[in-house]
Amino acid sequence: MTQIYTPGKISILCPTRGRPENVLRKIESVFKTATKPNLVEIIFYVDSDDLTFPNSKITNSNVKVVTGPRMWLSILQNVLYTHATGEILMYTGDDVIFESQSWDQIIREEFDSSIDKLILVYGSDGGFYGERIALHGFLHRNWIDAVGCWVQPGRAVPYDFWLTETARQLGKLRYREDLKFTHLHFRQGDKASKFDSTYAAVSSLHSSFRPLKTYKKIARERRIDRVLLSERINSKVILETKYLASEIFLKIFKSKFDIVKTRRIKTLSNLNFALYLFKNFVLLLWNLTYKLKLKHKK
Repeated sequence: MTQIYTPGKISILCPTRGRPENVLRKIESVFKTATKPNLVEIIFYVDSDDLTFPNSKITNSNVKVVTGPRMWLSILQNVLYTHATGEILMYTGDDVIFESQSWDQIIREEFDSSIDKLILVYGSDGGFYGERIALHGFLHRNWIDAVGCWVQPGRAVPYDFWLTETARQLGKLRYREDLKFTHLHFRQGDKASKFDSTYAAVSSLHSSFRPLKTYKKIARERRIDRVLLSERINSKVILETKYLASEIFLKIFKSKFDIVKTRRIKTLSNLNFALYLFKNFVLLLWNLTYKLKLKHKK
């Protein structure tokens, strides 16, 4: 991950495929509505077999292009992050148009108001999710430094859901009603959007592998993010029924464990925590029995 960045700069990370019109439209909307366009960059990821990207029509030096093999979107986002030079980063798609004038000023003000910068900022995209999900969000580098990656790099892991859930449970979700986008996605029912080959490919993969099922199975990974972030913001992780047993145990015996064991215990669900206790109890009995046998032989 790159450690060199420009304070106040915003990096917009955007995978794209087969949509030259979307690319040009996005570039225009981003820089036309920005207060400080010199402190904004867009980084596109383009598949090496995609010959439709409009390179010849892009003259803005703040637009970068990364070319590589075709990969899952969540993987692409992390690749794009390594090329970013902004202090604040946005995950988004090529089907999003920036509508709010001075959107970059709104974002900077929001992060400036946060001491630790560990917030997820998002606005309205005119879709049916509304305020519920940060489909297109902004994070500070402090967040990435805390959890160790830009977005969870799994197969089609819905990282917008992931980040929203994590931020909400930490009380770090910031919705700005005055931050408006137009999301021209076919599911939004917008006439300007069509179900093209790129949407079809993603839809096929989702139907084949059901990423939401995987998402539910790796709940502990999101719990780990919350534990790591809570250490940075100096606050307690919100009590969750699924992790209640480990929380109660640590409340009583926390002084007996170092940070490594404390982290591990905090991320164990009630069932896994019971198994953890049983395993350690069996080991304790075995050690005691072994010591008694040695003592008896002496």
